[in-house]
Amino acid sequence: MKLKEKLSTLSAQLRQMGANARRDIDAIRAKIEAAKQREKEIEIAPVDDAEIERRARRIVDFTAQEARAGRAFAIFGSSGKFSENNAWVHMAGFKPLYLAAILDPERLVKVIVNEAKAATADYSRLGQLTEAQRATELNAIKVQIARLEMDEEAAIRALASAGLVVERRNGATDLSHLEDRQLE
Repeated sequence: MKLKEKLSTLSAQLRQMGANARRDIDAIRAKIEAAKQREKEIEIAPVDDAEIERRARRIVDFTAQEARAGRAFAIFGSSGKFSENNAWVHMAGFKPLYLAAILDPERLVKVIVNEAKAATADYSRLGQLTEAQRATELNAIKVQIARLEMDEEAAIRALASAGLVVERRNGATDLSHLEDRQLE
């Protein structure tokens, strides 16, 4: 075989190796992007119905306490006797939400729950998560992303040592401080 043919064959093999390496890195990067998308979905997934109701109850309870503690109920004079004048003055500025929280808290809770569910309807495809589930899933996906980014960095370094240059992704975690053995 002539030298020219050998070099041509070698060149073709190197191009093929480079293409395969690029395909491998692209596959890792696709997995990273998919994992980051899943991370975003976990972050925006609606809370479960029980949590929505707990939060609604806290809002209603706080609102009722605020109404009772504030000047809104200062309809009694300093002597403790009912004062019609104080009642008119204070009730005129009384917020309707305060009345609802005091007079029919269960109904107000249902309204808040229904509004919260309606507001998150677009995200229902993501499924509801409890806060514990969200924390567990976020932790797992962050570990997965870190592992994939370490695999990507190891592949980039291996290619660089073979003389092939691969650009790092925009926004990639800087892993330059890690030694090669830490990427294994």
